[in-house]
Amino acid sequence: MMYLQNKLLAKRQSYELAMQAALKDWRRDPVEFKCPACGSKKVATRPDLRGKNPCTCTTCNHHFDQPTHFVCDCPEPGTGSQCHDCPNFRKLLATVRAIAEELQSHPLYQNHLGRNS
Repeated sequence: MMYLQNKLLAKRQSYELAMQAALKDWRRDPVEFKCPACGSKKVATRPDLRGKNPCTCTTCNHHFDQPTHFVCDCPEPGTGSQCHDCPNFRKLLATVRAIAEELQSHPLYQNHLGRNS
C-alpha cells in the first residue's frame, strides 16, 4: 500500500514539475481571422448589438458571422471556462505530458521508486 502511495505522489510531483517547465515556454498563438471562402487574412470585424461578430472579407467580399477557429483570451492556461476546448491549452497539455514521461523514465526517478517499495 505504501509503495502505491509513493508511486502516485511521485507521479503527481513529476506532472507538477513538468507543468512549471512547460509554462516557462508557453505563449498564446496569435489569433488570425481567415475567410472561409478564399482563405484571405484580410478580414474586417465589427461587433454588433446581438452579441455576434460579423466578419467581411475585404478580398472577396464574403460575409460570415463567426471566426473559423477558437479564440484564446485567458491570461493563464487552465483558468478560462473554455480552456479544455482551446488548441493552445491542448498543445500545452501535450508538452506537459511529454516532459512528465521524460522525467518518469529517468533512472533517478526509477531508483527513488525502488527504494520506497
